[in-house]
Amino acid sequence: MTDSPPLQAALIAAIIAFGGILVQLLIAYLGRRQTAQQLDLQQLVSHRTTASFVADKRQKWIDELRTDMAFHLALSQEIVWKWDAMRSRAAVRADQEAKDGKGNIDQLKVDKIHQDAADAFA
Repeated sequence: MTDSPPLQAALIAAIIAFGGILVQLLIAYLGRRQTAQQLDLQQLVSHRTTASFVADKRQKWIDELRTDMAFHLALSQEIVWKWDAMRSRAAVRADQEAKDGKGNIDQLKVDKIHQDAADAFA
């Protein structure tokens, strides 16, 4: 059967149009896939940048905390040493001043000596 030339031309045009549609769909699919890959890569880079920034800030915070803790520990140790020295002096003073002639210890005098030492420390 012989097709008429206009019908053949219309059929060829339809095939070419359908081929063009398929090519456009393929181009759109590949472009979408490439865009998705780029977005995934950007998200990964963003997460790595954020993690690096947070890690730097965390390390800086840890270093500052170490410095502050060292200062406070040294200060508290110094206070403990002074407190022990004050208690030792108060104990010696109480031993010397709170005894009567018979060697008995007057607890009220001992308490007063310790209270005076604590007040002087504060």
